[in-house]
Amino acid sequence: MSKPDDNFISFTGDAAGNIWRNGALIFTPAHSRSQRIWTERQIVVPADRQIADVLKFSGVRGLTVLVRGILPGGYEDCIDINNHCADVEVDLEDGALPVGDYFATIKGGSRDIVISGKLWAPAKTVDVDLGNLSDQSDDITRGVTLHLAMMDGSRVTYRQLNASAPTLSWPDDYRRTFRLRGIFRSLFAKGAALLKKLNIIR
Repeated sequence: MSKPDDNFISFTGDAAGNIWRNGALIFTPAHSRSQRIWTERQIVVPADRQIADVLKFSGVRGLTVLVRGILPGGYEDCIDINNHCADVEVDLEDGALPVGDYFATIKGGSRDIVISGKLWAPAKTVDVDLGNLSDQSDDITRGVTLHLAMMDGSRVTYRQLNASAPTLSWPDDYRRTFRLRGIFRSLFAKGAALLKKLNIIR
C-alpha cells in the first residue's frame, strides 16, 4: 500500500457544512456564507518535510481562503481541491510559486470553484489540471473559474479531463494543452479507476 500524501494545510468538510483546518473545527452550519472566510498568512513549508499539496481541500462546502504572502508549492500542487468541494474560493494576494507537477488540481466532482492570483513560475506538467483521477469520485468537475496571470507574461496552461470547460478571465492569457470531450470524459474516469484498482497506474 502506498504511503499517504503529507499535506501541509488540509481543509476538510462534511455535507452538513462543518469545516475543519488540520483537524480543528473552524466553521459550523451556524456560520453564514459571508462569515466563512479564512486567512492564511506567510505560509512556510519546512525544508525537512516532503509536502505533496500545500493547500488541500476535501469535501468543503462554502469557504473563501485568503492567502497573504506567496503560496509555496509541494512536489504535486500548491492547491488540491477534491471530493465534491463546492462554492470554494482561493484568493492569492501575493501569488504562488509552483515547484511541482501542478499549480492547482481540481477534481472529484468539485463544482463552483474560483481561484484568483498570479503565478511566479509555471508548473512542471500543467498549471491547472481539471478533472484528473480522483480516489473519491469519478463525477465530472464543473463550474471552475480562473482569474490567473503568469508574471513573466507567458500563458497559464490548463488541461481538461473529466471536467467541463472553465470560465477564464482574459482568455488570451491561457492555453489549453489537452481536452477530453463528451463520453470520453466518463470513459477516462472509469478506465483510470479500474487501472488504479489493478495497480497498473498509481
